[in-house]
Amino acid sequence: MRAIGGSSNNENQGLEYEQGLNEHLASRSQRLVYFQNNGRVLFTFLVIAEFSLALAGFVPGMTSYDQHFSVVDELVEFEGYSADNQGIMYVDSGARIYARNYIKKGNIGSKLLFQATLNYEKRHYTPYRVGRDFLEFAQGGVQTEFSTFVKGLRLKGDLSPYEKAILKYVKSPINSDGFRSVEFEDIPSKKQKIFLLGDSFTWGSGVENLSSSFADDLTSRGFLVYNSGIVGVNLPQYYEVARKYISTVKPDIVVLNLFLGNDIAEHRIELKPFYPQYYNTNAGTLMSAPHGKYAKNAEDAYARMIDQTMIPKGMSWVNYASSQTRISTLLWRAFAKMGIIGNVGSKESEDYWNFVNQSKVGYTVNAEILEDIKSICEKNQCKLIVSIIPERDNLGVSKSLVDKMVGNFPWVRITNLTKQDYAPDHHFNESGNRKYAEFLHQICDSNIKTK
Repeated sequence: MRAIGGSSNNENQGLEYEQGLNEHLASRSQRLVYFQNNGRVLFTFLVIAEFSLALAGFVPGMTSYDQHFSVVDELVEFEGYSADNQGIMYVDSGARIYARNYIKKGNIGSKLLFQATLNYEKRHYTPYRVGRDFLEFAQGGVQTEFSTFVKGLRLKGDLSPYEKAILKYVKSPINSDGFRSVEFEDIPSKKQKIFLLGDSFTWGSGVENLSSSFADDLTSRGFLVYNSGIVGVNLPQYYEVARKYISTVKPDIVVLNLFLGNDIAEHRIELKPFYPQYYNTNAGTLMSAPHGKYAKNAEDAYARMIDQTMIPKGMSWVNYASSQTRISTLLWRAFAKMGIIGNVGSKESEDYWNFVNQSKVGYTVNAEILEDIKSICEKNQCKLIVSIIPERDNLGVSKSLVDKMVGNFPWVRITNLTKQDYAPDHHFNESGNRKYAEFLHQICDSNIKTK
């Protein structure tokens, strides 16, 4: 009987064990199914998120974004600019000769084909467009006050040196010094001479045809205009240009066109002889010395930009792993901001921020450069006018803010601009250039000395 009872207990224990095992296996199976289902959901979410970030333009490993910079497989540098023995940027001889010859040939062709050809030949569009723009101007494709003015000159018989200089300019729009201007020389004239200092606004960016720029519009208003505007430069170049050319040109007025968007600085970077201030590449415009030390070449400038925008892979396995996907890159950025990840950049990035912090002397650096330019003007007996160009999205900039930016240096500002006077690239369009030319006309008239 005991044996029978013992057997029954063993059977019960066996059943209980089997039941418990089945329950354990069922529970484990349920957990596996749960994790599998949630794993699929998570995986799907991550794939969708990664794909969405890719569509939004995020790049694995890139921690900061600049709309003017992109990572490329192979860097291509475009021709068009050089720097002289004072570090002054100018349009190089290749683009100057190209413009003159393009006008001579007289075949304007398709604009899209023109742009594609320049890109294939590794030539930058901005300086090389000059020839096509002025051929269109010569063929009557542009109707402006300046075109009417030039037509009148062509009908005249006996031309003055000033008028001859204008007609030479429209045939060869880049002068021998590499600026879109008449020659930088003391041209005999009864006209009042205006020397323009500036960047892309003064060059003429934003218009369909460069002859519609305010510099050429001013010429049609009875002034002899010298235009030293070059895309991408700022106050240090303005100073060097003034120092080099004003004594030769002998203008009555120097107009410094100061764009509040990017001409203002909190630290001063000196120009370096024969080193361009930037490189035009397929990765974007690469600044030569964003942290005070000039890059050796375009490749070096690109490497520095990569250093400042990408996770430094070589510093740890965490950095390397984080740089492989867009999601992990975003997590790395978040952890870096919270201080969880120690080093957020390489030595180059540290050098950059050290330079910015140590050399940040405030906006007084702008007033110092303006005073230096004013001294040059006074020495050469010409009037300096600082004309403020407001940003499209901040047309009503306050006097106190401008005074802060230029250190209470005297200035004037156009007040009748609207957002409709700006092109999509935030430069003046045709109407903006006309308004600004009219504004400068009035300002210069009120400051002109009697010859």
